[in-house]
Amino acid sequence: MRAVNYFTEAVLQGLRGGIGWPQSDEEAKLIGQKFAIKGGNRFFAGAVDGTLIEVVAPLQSRLTFVTRHHTTCINAVIVADTDMVIRYFWAGAGGSKHDDAVLRISSLQRAFDAGFRPFPGAVLIADSGYGDRSWLLAYRQNHPPAYENLYQ
Repeated sequence: MRAVNYFTEAVLQGLRGGIGWPQSDEEAKLIGQKFAIKGGNRFFAGAVDGTLIEVVAPLQSRLTFVTRHHTTCINAVIVADTDMVIRYFWAGAGGSKHDDAVLRISSLQRAFDAGFRPFPGAVLIADSGYGDRSWLLAYRQNHPPAYENLYQ
């Protein structure tokens, strides 16, 4: 229950301040600096993950919303920075979709594929359930050599 309360407070905090990327270059670069201080990399702009939000699904498309846990949910993509500020939120897919599949149909994927970066060289980090992209680093113990500089 503590995790639910923590998550809810983080979402509400993000909503109060508005969800989005910083408008100034200085504030955007500060995100990377904070990741570096916490033991990450100065090119990290946020951590992406999916979360299931339970809903009452429409009867005609119920199977789209049924999760592997047999509940009906939507699957949302969230990006947060080191301060737990929500930088991106999108809830446009049924719970039957895997987190990576939801990311692939999101506006975040389209924006980053088109070259958007909150600051030069920025990448997002994710768990191993996501596929690597030029702008998304999914954690792997045996990562590709091309990504070695980001894993240090």
